Amino acid sequence: MFGIWSLGLFGPALDRALNEMQSPTIDVNQDCKYVYLDLGSNKGVQIRKLYEPWLYPGAAIIPFFDTLFGKITQYSRRGDVCSFGFEQRTIFLSSQCNKGNK
Repeated sequence: MFGIWSLGLFGPALDRALNEMQSPTIDVNQDCKYVYLDLGSNKGVQIRKLYEPWLYPGAAIIPFFDTLFGKITQYSRRGDVCSFGFEQRTIFLSSQCNKGNK
């Protein structure tokens, strides 16, 4: 799962657009055994490595994710990990909004 957070840093027009987006409510206590926060997520590649490590062979972070959250394959998933990416630079906002709505 992917969330976008705004503190009014981007201006009123962007804040209105973000407020109009439909975002699921997540009960972290019930749905998530683990919570992964990506602070400064840019385009969200680290989160993709968490859920789709086969797309990033040799990435140094993948053994760390496997140790913390268990191994994953293309036929399994990390359903007990909720992830949230935070990025303050607006240059990356459109790609994060698109991922969050899939």
